Amino acid sequence: MQLMLQRDLDRSIWRRPEYVLNVTLIGEPDELQIITDHRLDRSLLFSVPEREHFRERATAAFERSDNRSIFRTAGAVGLLADNAAALINGLRARLGLTLTVADAIDGVSIRCPDLHELLETETAITTAFDKLAEDVEHALAFATAREQVLVPENDPAPEGVQPAQWGNHHHWNRRH
Repeated sequence: MQLMLQRDLDRSIWRRPEYVLNVTLIGEPDELQIITDHRLDRSLLFSVPEREHFRERATAAFERSDNRSIFRTAGAVGLLADNAAALINGLRARLGLTLTVADAIDGVSIRCPDLHELLETETAITTAFDKLAEDVEHALAFATAREQVLVPENDPAPEGVQPAQWGNHHHWNRRH
């Protein structure tokens, strides 16, 4: 499985620089099947941090509206304002950029006027891709019924994998 990231520089309508990051996930058919079968295609590779901020503001506005009464004139105006704030912040949270594994498989372009913001996005995507690759490897182990034998480190005649090698699964299939 490979993650292809292509950087590009474009110009906006107002001729300002706009940084572009094209993201494409390429995998073998068995890897893509594992991703689909185990619902890893729904996994989030990236989400704009502001989404959580707007979600919290929407929740707070909704909770404030629970404390108001529609039967009092002063409360009715506040209730309408809180409900409007909850709706607007909820929509802003919902419309924020999210990138799932399925989006990356289809290929997606991210455009941003701020270079540092796009580089942070790229770092978050590569970190999430490393985690995805690990998850796919684990899912493949279950799909192929891979077997492992682990032994204590002080075992005089090791027939399995020593604890120092437990983190490196490439040593698991070899006999020592």
